[in-house]
Amino acid sequence: MTSERQASTPLRIDARDLLCPEPVRQAELAARQVGPGTLLLIEVTDPAAPLDLEAWCLRRGHTWVEARGQANGSTTLSIRTGSKDSTP
Repeated sequence: MTSERQASTPLRIDARDLLCPEPVRQAELAARQVGPGTLLLIEVTDPAAPLDLEAWCLRRGHTWVEARGQANGSTTLSIRTGSKDSTP
């Protein structure tokens, strides 16, 4: 991942089997490395992760797009990154 990554290319993050706060840490690291407007697709199995990541979006200035359940029992969370200034 580099800051040169195009905002139109989604970044997939596999956070399955990780418990809080790891999915949030994974999202934070990714958001720091990609450009504003990048779509993060975070696959999680922790039932608290959608709430944790939605709160993280509000605190950091990112946009919560959706949470979608998958056939394998995981949930894919879609988050659009905000500006670089929104992630300290």
